[in-house]
Amino acid sequence: MSSEAAATYLPDYQVIKFKSLFQPFADPENLRGFETPQEVAFFIHEWIHFLHNISTYHGITAYSHTILLWSNVRTYIHDTLPASNIEHLTDIHKQLLHRLNARTPKINNIPQNVSSSDIKLLSYSLKSWFIDNDDRYKCTEIICNAEISNAQESTSTILIGSHEIVESVAFLLEERYLIKKRELTSASPIPYHLVNKLASLTAPDLNKEVVLKCALLALQHIDPPEWLPDLLKTAQKAYEEDLDPDQIITKKAIDHLKLHEGAIANNIDFLDSLFSSDEPVARAVKYATGKMRINLNQRLVDPFFEISLIDNFASQGKAAIFMSLEKHGTGFLIQERSGDAEKILKDLTYNISIADKVDTKLSYGRRVALASFLYTFSFLKTNSKDIEHPEKLICPFYTCCSNKLRRESAITCKTRPWISQYLALENMCYFGRAVLNNTGRARVESDQL
Repeated sequence: MSSEAAATYLPDYQVIKFKSLFQPFADPENLRGFETPQEVAFFIHEWIHFLHNISTYHGITAYSHTILLWSNVRTYIHDTLPASNIEHLTDIHKQLLHRLNARTPKINNIPQNVSSSDIKLLSYSLKSWFIDNDDRYKCTEIICNAEISNAQESTSTILIGSHEIVESVAFLLEERYLIKKRELTSASPIPYHLVNKLASLTAPDLNKEVVLKCALLALQHIDPPEWLPDLLKTAQKAYEEDLDPDQIITKKAIDHLKLHEGAIANNIDFLDSLFSSDEPVARAVKYATGKMRINLNQRLVDPFFEISLIDNFASQGKAAIFMSLEKHGTGFLIQERSGDAEKILKDLTYNISIADKVDTKLSYGRRVALASFLYTFSFLKTNSKDIEHPEKLICPFYTCCSNKLRRESAITCKTRPWISQYLALENMCYFGRAVLNNTGRARVESDQL
């Protein structure tokens, strides 16, 4: 079983999902936990995604666009000044496309029977563009010409974007953990290997740790694909000149982080400023921004601190992992289980942070935030600048909710969960509160169910 088959992280929603094939927490009466190093590695891979969401410039910028997009769509929907809507709508569309570029995998038509060992990159070029010709929204992809063994077409074009770099970094750290534990890595998707493939082309003499550091440093850029090839070539040049490429990349990282320290701090402060009141979504966002400050301070001292975290996980065990979760941050967990999707509580949710267990408003807020973002983004279309209420939507908690509405009117939660905004306060669910947040209503005025 691969990491991809076992678990996933939903970017910006602060939730890790364990899929039904991987069930360490499927029985709440008898939690078996992680039984093998490979299972620990599955969790590490997904947690690294969360960590990079709140500790790298790319992750923080993408998260910021998520919050700004959510805020702007809410404002647009309830805007009473139509004259300002055209410009507002154009900005929202650009923010949506930029967020999707940061988070979406590239479409690479690689045959399913091809493994990473069958792929060799022959050359690369960079393609950059600005969304709607706005220089605030720059996007870059690395276009690689590849030779593929064991395939009908011997050559192909493979694209590397931000998503592929993020996945490659998580895989390299997962792999490092397993190597330290003297375990074999599981089969893994091609995108997980693309940074290594690019390094083999542009910097063949670098060891895996330096390649990893180059990729980590690329994530300290708001457009990682633009920077990655040059970082690899810089490290390779250092090697060829009998210099230490590790020292060169580390110094470059420290200089870069110090140079942009103020700008990223201002970005985090701006996120906080969007939430002046103490309500559920604000709790979730301010938890994230608080961890951003801690993590960025750590990175100024040790720009690649996740590497030492992985080494500690391997040598000190699960206690080291959960200490790091508390220090650096984590989200909540959804454990999917096999069975009928219509069954009440087929899936389960868990808090995996002491902070959530101590602060019930934070725990509640994370779930409201997930529903709120999902609902808001359902108004948007990638092929149109129009903003329209969805005709149909399934609540993200449909399989792990036992609310009265879910028990008595499942079709509502499966098709029109926004109706939950009319529940009585004592029966209010996460989605209902999310809708109230989006409309700006402080409380339910009537109970229409």
